[in-house]
Amino acid sequence: MKRNGIWKKHMLLTSIYLCLTLFWVYANESKISQCKRLITIVDQGNNSIETNKGYQVTTSYQLAKDLEKITQILIKSKFGDTKLAEFNDKFATIFRNWNQQIGKASKALATTKTAEPSKNGRITIKKAREEINTNLISAYYTAKNFDVLFEELNEYCNQTEESVGF
Repeated sequence: MKRNGIWKKHMLLTSIYLCLTLFWVYANESKISQCKRLITIVDQGNNSIETNKGYQVTTSYQLAKDLEKITQILIKSKFGDTKLAEFNDKFATIFRNWNQQIGKASKALATTKTAEPSKNGRITIKKAREEINTNLISAYYTAKNFDVLFEELNEYCNQTEESVGF
């Protein structure tokens, strides 16, 4: 009889241990799923750029708003993997910079549309063009940084997948 009671306690403890282990495994997001989650967010931002790029005030303004949303999503995203958290922070900075650069270029572009046909208007247009060029050049270099960082992220995530055997 004592054996039966010990057996039941052992089975109960084993069941509890198994449940806690499964809960811990499923509660902790894997590196692979974290990689996929970060890549999905970054791809959303990149797709916004591809969809809304152009020289129209409304599309540039919309793009700046979309990039701000992606920045906020990145800022709010949390990653258990420290390397992915670093990537996340860097991508948030990149999208914030793009938001500011494209937003400033959009405002300058809007200024050219409302400039008066006068000497002062021509001066306004000249200043606006300089502002547009400055911000688009900055956005170009931000894009270069994005490309390098995205390649590094893919390499890191591919190493993670290979070490797991996918």
